[in-house]
Amino acid sequence: AELAAAAKDAFVDVGVIASPTVPLSAPNIEAVAQGDAYAAANIRMLRNTCIANLLGLCALTVPVGLDALGLPVGLQLFAKAGDESRLIEIGLAVESILGAPAARLGEPDLISAH
Repeated sequence: AELAAAAKDAFVDVGVIASPTVPLSAPNIEAVAQGDAYAAANIRMLRNTCIANLLGLCALTVPVGLDALGLPVGLQLFAKAGDESRLIEIGLAVESILGAPAARLGEPDLISAH
């Protein structure tokens, strides 16, 4: 509760906070199939997104491109609780600058993704 209150105070002077949605490329199934590998990878993958839940913020992600492995990369935007409408407006503004997601990412090759 104390951290959530401090986070709320941070948004007095800041409208939105931007960060990578996930900190690394998604692992393939073989990399997470053994022992505790899945739990460790899951914690690493969720560490940026769980902040919104823990602090009671609203958040969204905008696809911005592809990483070196050809996997989608997102820009996560956080705003204070209850500011969803403004956050969506900001997300739409970001997309208007970057262009349509399909133009940046291309069409997924679902056949070879198996």
